[in-house]
Amino acid sequence: MSNFVFNENHQTTLELPILTQPTLSENSEFWSDGRERREKGLVLVEFMSKNRDQNFRTTDPSSQQLNALGFIQERQEDLLAAFYDFTKNTLYPIHKQFIDDEEIFFPQLDSENDLKKALAINIIYIWEDSKADISYVSIRFEFSGDYEHGTHLVLHKSRILGWEEDNDNRLIFADME
Repeated sequence: MSNFVFNENHQTTLELPILTQPTLSENSEFWSDGRERREKGLVLVEFMSKNRDQNFRTTDPSSQQLNALGFIQERQEDLLAAFYDFTKNTLYPIHKQFIDDEEIFFPQLDSENDLKKALAINIIYIWEDSKADISYVSIRFEFSGDYEHGTHLVLHKSRILGWEEDNDNRLIFADME
């Protein structure tokens, strides 16, 4: 698991066929570069660092970061179920309060197979901050409720702490207290 090939942005690619749902159609408004990866079952991964000289990224992940990555690989079904539940019961109601249904598309979600029409995985950020020897994770998704920015779901294992518009660790710090 520690033989990663990193690109110039300190990103590596990971095969996650359950989370990417490559055989299911997705929202046509989502960005094409992410779509091309998802169709192959691939996701970008960044290991976050506290080192400003490396733009907060590292190519030498900690054991806690590797544990988080292992959790993601092994528990894709649980994570997909958590993302579906959170999107349907939290993201949709919140965004519908301040965005007109006619302005943004909120596709009906009847099962996890519908999720990719509303939420499609793009980049996984694995933070240095950890709890119980597993790092916190922020995942950037394309989101039908905000085509321009998408959304980040922040989690520890399969417990979603909340969502943010930007990749930020405020929810992580609050959970660590």
